[in-house]
Amino acid sequence: MYNINKWVITVIVLIVIGVLVNKYAPVPGGIQERQTLSQGAFPTQIIEMTKSGFVPENIVIPVGTTVQFVNTDTELHWPASGEHPTHQACPGFDAFSPIAQGQFYEFTFREARVCPMHDHLNPSLEGLITVGNFQ
Repeated sequence: MYNINKWVITVIVLIVIGVLVNKYAPVPGGIQERQTLSQGAFPTQIIEMTKSGFVPENIVIPVGTTVQFVNTDTELHWPASGEHPTHQACPGFDAFSPIAQGQFYEFTFREARVCPMHDHLNPSLEGLITVGNFQ
């Protein structure tokens, strides 16, 4: 029971922090200017793939939000849901091939769930996308 309560509290704290950060913090590298409305009428969220990992590493988004993974590194990256190497934590969230510098992959999250993510080419680069039913 204690572990479940701790997990629930952690998820709630991550959601609150993610909402505040996404609402008030500028996006590194001027990427914020490229945000557009997704099919779900929520702004497209940008995650940069860099040499050191995903930026931001963790986000909280409403159901129906599109996330664009932009490679700002000179090396190839391949965003996908956990677990490595099967990518089955969030079915469909898998670029299926490497993304080159300046290119991007988009995925629209249509179900409320917690989606761990990683770089298939460098699995130690990880992050978390929390998808919720809120507006």
